[in-house]
Amino acid sequence: MKVVMASAGNTQQALISKIFARCPWFVFYDTDTGAIEFYPNTFKDLSGEVGKEIMDLILSRNVSLAISGRFGAKMKAWMDSRKIQMAVYHDQRTVEEILDLLKRNATDS
Repeated sequence: MKVVMASAGNTQQALISKIFARCPWFVFYDTDTGAIEFYPNTFKDLSGEVGKEIMDLILSRNVSLAISGRFGAKMKAWMDSRKIQMAVYHDQRTVEEILDLLKRNATDS
């Protein structure tokens, strides 16, 4: 499964971002291969809506699960329409903690 996380930084110790489309970094994770990529969000400072650009990026990576502290209403609708699951973490979790959870779930299945 391909996962994208909204991250406040570009290390595994960074917190999951409280926002999705305007987060500083995206972390792409492949549960099958264990590959991790930190990708700078080049759209975060653009004026206007950036949801379409973010969705194009996510779709190009075949993501099936997105993780963030919050998703905006339009982003949620776009993900719902493309059957991309969303997980929301309101507590302060690090990228590493989420990766550990994903790895444990992969071995439990």
